[in-house]
Amino acid sequence: MAVVRRNSVSVQLSRAAHERLKTIAEKTGEEPSDVLDRAIEQEARRVFWQQFHEAVDRLRSNAEAWATYQAEGKELEGTLADGLNEDEDWSLLTDAQPDEIEFVDPEEERRA
Repeated sequence: MAVVRRNSVSVQLSRAAHERLKTIAEKTGEEPSDVLDRAIEQEARRVFWQQFHEAVDRLRSNAEAWATYQAEGKELEGTLADGLNEDEDWSLLTDAQPDEIEFVDPEEERRA
């Protein structure tokens, strides 16, 4: 029997996608809607980081704009009281590809 959630809508899926969704839900013990929610969230994050990296690439391709951006960053460095060591190298975040960054939900780690 299907569970109908409040504030839900129907989405048409191909039969193949529906079968894959059911299989994943059965393997994880989750409701199919929860599997879809998680997949959509992961895709939204992937798209966000892809667009972020594309924007950084565009900025880097314009030497003048990149120099201005870096100068602004240097100007703001002393304003942060975040407790981070200024010698730490965080450039890996701008150099990493979207699929190389893993987001960890602390709530999910606690449940595991």
